[in-house]
Amino acid sequence: MGYAGLADLGVTPREIRVTGGGAKSEIWRQIMADVCGVPVMAMVEDEGAALGGKLWRPPCSDFSLEEAF
Repeated sequence: MGYAGLADLGVTPREIRVTGGGAKSEIWRQIMADVCGVPVMAMVEDEGAALGGKLWRPPCSDFSLEEAF
């Protein structure tokens, strides 16, 4: 979906959070912020896929968020 898809749905992000190699570059984050017009923040957790799996596990199962963390 991406940023443009969110805009098409009427969603206006207040900030963008990024992970991975590009997130470590202050210059790259500033370029993204300039293009998108919102602050771009690097997440402390740099393993985005693992974090996403951890966050989505509870809603897709019988476990609660408290049990996941």
